[in-house]
Amino acid sequence: KDLSVKIRSSIKTRSRRGEYLGGASFYGYQLDPQKKHMLIVDENVCETVERIFDECIAEKSASQIAKGLNDDQIPCPAAYKRQKGNSYHGRTMEYLPYWTPTTVLRILTDERYTGKMVSNRRETVGVSTNKTHRLPKEDWIIVDGTHEAIISKEKFDLAAESLKSRMKNVNKNTAGYKDNLFVCGHCGRRLQKSKGQIPHLYCPKAKISSDGACSEIDDSLDQMQNCVLATLKRMAQVFVERSVIVRQGLNSEIPLLQKKITEAQRAIQRLQAGKLDLYEEYRQGKISRDRFVLIQEKRQSEQDGLTDDIKRYESLVEQIEKRRSLIEDTHKTSSEILLLNRYEAKIIGKLVDKVRLYGNGRMEIDLLTSDELVLFAFRDANFEV
Repeated sequence: KDLSVKIRSSIKTRSRRGEYLGGASFYGYQLDPQKKHMLIVDENVCETVERIFDECIAEKSASQIAKGLNDDQIPCPAAYKRQKGNSYHGRTMEYLPYWTPTTVLRILTDERYTGKMVSNRRETVGVSTNKTHRLPKEDWIIVDGTHEAIISKEKFDLAAESLKSRMKNVNKNTAGYKDNLFVCGHCGRRLQKSKGQIPHLYCPKAKISSDGACSEIDDSLDQMQNCVLATLKRMAQVFVERSVIVRQGLNSEIPLLQKKITEAQRAIQRLQAGKLDLYEEYRQGKISRDRFVLIQEKRQSEQDGLTDDIKRYESLVEQIEKRRSLIEDTHKTSSEILLLNRYEAKIIGKLVDKVRLYGNGRMEIDLLTSDELVLFAFRDANFEV
């Protein structure tokens, strides 16, 4: 047990130095023959890594990227490793592997392609076992600039944003039928669509239990979609009108806070500039040592207060920027909804999290926008549904 603790400590120390301790190199890199535990770019496949990121930024899905790579007969990481005569996870593969969406996503989310060394991502659960568990990201050891980057930080962030926007849209529509935002208001299950010329929405729980309120839901799909669209159009009109006022208020707050930050920074500079003058006065005997220490402590306390003020102002600016960005997104989505002629869940899903049905046409709409904007938008708006 003591030896295990020492080995773990040694591995973490080496990881903090940016050494690569993974044995065989990962796709896109190879071990440096001159420097042990260091990586160099594998020129044979680095262009494939760049292609994956470029196509992701171009709004291609992981499935589309994988299909394109397979169509072009580009070996996947496992096949490339076999070509070089290396084993894969300790075994020799007897079949020809191929690119999968999972492999593509693994590359797109690996920060090591930006020149960082990322380690300590997993840890063994005990001494006498090889089982490991994944550690939270805050416990990872990340060292910048340990090897040449294949992908720039800017390109990596663009790909991450592209992935995030698409994954959010997909996750909201996985259950039930395609683009389904309707859920049961009683149990929360995703509603299903009945077969027939006039589709109806029903709760799947009602099929296995005749008790409860879930069996009350039997609403026409077209009617519910039209009702949602009509309601959202009225709400979107209010959002568009009121969001302009909210943004103007936020835009006026930022310059005032930035002015306060500048004033505090200048005050700190004046205090720092006065330190030398104060020390000269003390050296020349113009003030006593006790007074010198007293003034120094007073000025340091004042400087600490100004530093805290700057941090508080900067935090407020960051919060306002986030609120402004959210409101701008809501304004943009509301404008798109106003142009709709029919129900489109992909656009409506940008503003709506889910639509809860309770039966007999009663519904509740859960919005994704901020409560602040909702409260302001419908205050004194005489809005009724």
